[in-house]
Amino acid sequence: MKADFYNLRQGNLLTVYQNGYNNNFEIELNQDSGRIVQRAKFGGAISHTGIYLGKCPNTRVDIYIHNHPTQGKASIVNGNEFAQGMQIFWENTPCSYSPEQIIQRGLDAVAYQLPYKVLSSNCQHLTSVVCTGKKQSRDLDKWMGAGVLFGAFFFGAKLLKA
Repeated sequence: MKADFYNLRQGNLLTVYQNGYNNNFEIELNQDSGRIVQRAKFGGAISHTGIYLGKCPNTRVDIYIHNHPTQGKASIVNGNEFAQGMQIFWENTPCSYSPEQIIQRGLDAVAYQLPYKVLSSNCQHLTSVVCTGKKQSRDLDKWMGAGVLFGAFFFGAKLLKA
């Protein structure tokens, strides 16, 4: 991890350094910091997940971590960038780590520039790993399972007709 990427000070103020010390910003942590969030994607067929960090002290804008193809890697974004016009909901998945550990694990993914890969490193993989330590994508598993089931049914029907 880049030792100077972030610094938690004064109990609830997180300073994030980008491009060295010339471009930094602060995030005010609160009781919801470290919680996993989600919004609908592709008409609700998929959930886009992220990590809620807190608010910018000056603008009061919500700040999140997510892994999205637009940035191509795990990134810190504001609420509008995360939501993309959709409503944001709290996930109810129990986490194995504390909110502080979830924040640290999410920031580590940003510091390491964890790449976005739809099949192996998407938004759900990121939030699952930081929350439970297990790399999983519920929607990918669901859609892959449906594809396998459809394929088995389709080819099974062809075999029966032959």
